[in-house]
Amino acid sequence: DSLRNEMITRFQSYDYMGGFNTQEGSKLIKVMDNLAKQRGFTLEDGANGEILEIFLWEYLDAYFPDTYEDKKAYFKQVFLNGVKVSSDPTPELAQIIMNMYADLIFATPTLHLLDSHSQQSATSTYLYTFTHETQDAQAATPSW
Repeated sequence: DSLRNEMITRFQSYDYMGGFNTQEGSKLIKVMDNLAKQRGFTLEDGANGEILEIFLWEYLDAYFPDTYEDKKAYFKQVFLNGVKVSSDPTPELAQIIMNMYADLIFATPTLHLLDSHSQQSATSTYLYTFTHETQDAQAATPSW
C-alpha cells in the first residue's frame, strides 16, 4: 500500500500530457473485421442495425453490466446522433461501431487519467490531438 501511495504522489508531482491520434481506431481494423466475419459480414461491406445491436450490447455489457438497459438509449443517442439505422449494411454505421470501440479503448482511459491528474495535482495537465495521417494506416482501412 505504501508503494501505491508513493507512486500516486510521484505521478501527481509531474506535469502530465495525454491525448489522441486520429488514426488510433485503425489499430482495431483487423480485430473488428475478425469479429464482424464471425457474424457474417465484413467491415468493407458496412454494418446494419442488427450488427449495431450486437456490438452495442457487447460494449455496454462489458463496461456497464448492471445498467445495460439504462445506458443503451444514451449510447445510441451519443454515437448515432441522428444516423438512420436500416437492415441494409452501410459504411456509416460500420464507422460508428469503429468509433465506439476506439472511444472505449483509447479515449475513455485517456480522459479518465487526464481528469484524475488535473483534479489531484498542482502541476499542469495537457490534452493533445495528433492528426497526421500515415500511408500504412490508409492502406489498412476500408475504402469508406
